[in-house]
Amino acid sequence: MKIKKKVIILLIIGIIGIGAYSKKDGLFVGKAESPKGSLPIVMNIQGQRVKEMEVEEIIHLTGTIEEKEKAFVSSKIAGKVNLIKGKDGDSVKRRQLLLTLESEDYENNMKLAKATLEKATANFHSTKINYERVKRLYDQGVVSKSEYDNVNTLYLLAKADLTSAETGVEIAKDTLGNTSVFSPMNGVITRKDVSIGQVLSPGMELMEIRDISSVYMIVNIKQSNLSKVKLNQEVKIEIDSYEDKKFKGSIKEIGTIAKESNRTFRTKILIKNEDFLLKPGMFASCHIKTGNEDRMVYIPVKSLLGREGEYYTYVIDGNKAKRVSVEIGKIINDNVVIKSGLQKGQVVAGTNLNQLKDGELVKLLLNK
Repeated sequence: MKIKKKVIILLIIGIIGIGAYSKKDGLFVGKAESPKGSLPIVMNIQGQRVKEMEVEEIIHLTGTIEEKEKAFVSSKIAGKVNLIKGKDGDSVKRRQLLLTLESEDYENNMKLAKATLEKATANFHSTKINYERVKRLYDQGVVSKSEYDNVNTLYLLAKADLTSAETGVEIAKDTLGNTSVFSPMNGVITRKDVSIGQVLSPGMELMEIRDISSVYMIVNIKQSNLSKVKLNQEVKIEIDSYEDKKFKGSIKEIGTIAKESNRTFRTKILIKNEDFLLKPGMFASCHIKTGNEDRMVYIPVKSLLGREGEYYTYVIDGNKAKRVSVEIGKIINDNVVIKSGLQKGQVVAGTNLNQLKDGELVKLLLNK
């Protein structure tokens, strides 16, 4: 029994000794120790200072160019075309001859109308002389009432025939004149749908003429901006086709009824088109100044995250990134105006924004 106790005691002492030896040489840790915490990961961030600029309150709109005035050319009478004086793209003046119809039949009608007038005129004068003679006798009581009435009726009929003949001549004259078709306005022929030898019907559209000496830019203004614009206000216009040329216009019409689809008001901006560079159908953009210049802070667009109504950025405060909600304004080139949330001189993150978290440690590499 004593021997067993001695053996157990020796085994315990041996184990303790081995443990002490192993711990000393690093071969075995008898008691686990908590590992020391690893060093925090620090992200390198390029930053940009919040700067300030002068910003005008401007409405930016897009629209299309339309002619100031448009007219359709048609023939008032039927006939065959025998001459055309205008073609697509020609500039024309008001009352300039555009085409003519064969006129022989209408000239004959004119001759007939004149002959009818001559006959009616002779008959009227003869009847008038007789009427005046009978009326004198009637007034003297020489002729009867029935005889006077007969002569008076013939006189009135002759007078009516004369009037009808005169009207016939005027109609024949107008009809003959309508064998020539003239431009109703100054402008440019933008469409021609007529050929030599074509037989026309009255009212058939033959040409389209547009006045583009001045043109309208048509834009739609939101209800929220309607109070910011006024008639005759100056507008700056840009056309993609003429990047180096600027155009000026003025607001001439503001719609009185909103479109039901988007609650916008159709507005016309008048532009002088002296060089005829602007063509109907062109796409254009314009800038309408609606307020005074104001100093606003801005940051690069790349430093902005979020979506409409929930935009934010990361401000570098010391060695930490701090998430800050911002209200944005207009985007100018690669920068965005910040209405609230930032101050001039603060530094915002410009890289690795999607990997940042609020309060995360960073190392700032500042851009000028």
